Amino acid sequence: LGWPAATADLGYFFPTSLLVTGYDIIFFWVARMVFMSLEFTGKLPFDRVLIHGLVRDAQGRKMSKSKGTGVDPLEAVDRYGADALRFGLLAGNAPGNDVRFHWDRVEHGRNFANKLWNAARFTLMNSGDLDDPVMEAPVELPDRWILARLRRAIEEADRLLGRLDLGEAARRLEDFTWTELCDWYIELVKVRLHGQDPGARRRAQLTLRRTLTATLQLLHPFLPFATEAIWQHWPARTGLLCRTLWPRAGDYPADAEAERTMVPIMEVIRAIRTIRSEFNVPPASRATAWLVVADDQVARALEAGRDHLVQLAGLEGLTMVREAISPPKGSATAITAGAQIHVPLRELIDLDREADRIRRQLASITREVERSRQKLADPQFLNRAPAEVVAKEREREQESAVRSEKLERYLRTLG
Repeated sequence: LGWPAATADLGYFFPTSLLVTGYDIIFFWVARMVFMSLEFTGKLPFDRVLIHGLVRDAQGRKMSKSKGTGVDPLEAVDRYGADALRFGLLAGNAPGNDVRFHWDRVEHGRNFANKLWNAARFTLMNSGDLDDPVMEAPVELPDRWILARLRRAIEEADRLLGRLDLGEAARRLEDFTWTELCDWYIELVKVRLHGQDPGARRRAQLTLRRTLTATLQLLHPFLPFATEAIWQHWPARTGLLCRTLWPRAGDYPADAEAERTMVPIMEVIRAIRTIRSEFNVPPASRATAWLVVADDQVARALEAGRDHLVQLAGLEGLTMVREAISPPKGSATAITAGAQIHVPLRELIDLDREADRIRRQLASITREVERSRQKLADPQFLNRAPAEVVAKEREREQESAVRSEKLERYLRTLG
């Protein structure tokens, strides 16, 4: 930078604002930078220091080329991509904590990048005829909800990045993108996008494109290559994504009512989907459901989302009542915060055949539980096996016991 001469570069780049470094070189490098800067310039070289942990191997050992515990980052990039490696190491990691390297973390980063890519492709495929992308005030419940959730995601990202909690910021944005945007909103608007109402279709297109645009901007620091590649296909883009402005929460409407209304709708859909999965109900089979709802606010919310319940839970009939009922024999029951759900199974599956299948599973799991308990009761196993092996066996026994209790409950449901 031209020191000791007072050059323009020195005045612009020194001092800086933030140093990012590992805790292992605080004394060897960071402290010496402070000493030298104060000695020769009379200034601190930076205002803040973000101290991060080390990347260790899967057993928590420090990576060493000589010991064979290292991982070649170029190999990881070749296999999964630079974004997958970056996101896998970053997401959910607390500031200052070491990171244990597991390939499944990198695979998760790749899967998330693929999820974002598919969401963007879906948006482009279903909004190509949007010739006048002037945003209107959202009307439909899903549109109001996703924009309110986007606003909250931006607020939380701003707060977390402001305190340099990069891992939690990445996790929160992943949760918004994967769960709220892809798993819920996109599924909710498919009917409108493929429907015959041009006004409803246009409002869904506008909201989807607006939300994806902000999502790409929010995720760009964490997935720079994937988001920039998507941006090159984005309608009406100007320049590079990295040159666009960071989204402002105030540009998106707050809507606490829409957020409250969507909660019981999503809980009921999730509960019915769980019932269908647990009892092997074929995806093409349309179920009927009875909802017992005592709370007025929950009842209004579920009535407002009736079409969404039918669509996403795979229903052909939905009845809501305010008083408790005696469900038909062979009905599966689930309870959410505001509703009791009954789904008759007799018309959906062969109850006797399903009961036989569950009995076979239960017998197999019961044998696993017994084997685990015999192992854990053996003093030689407890004394000689490594602690992690014993812990794994205890975990296996507990998981099998929970599964066994669940299967017994299913059998009681089937009668």
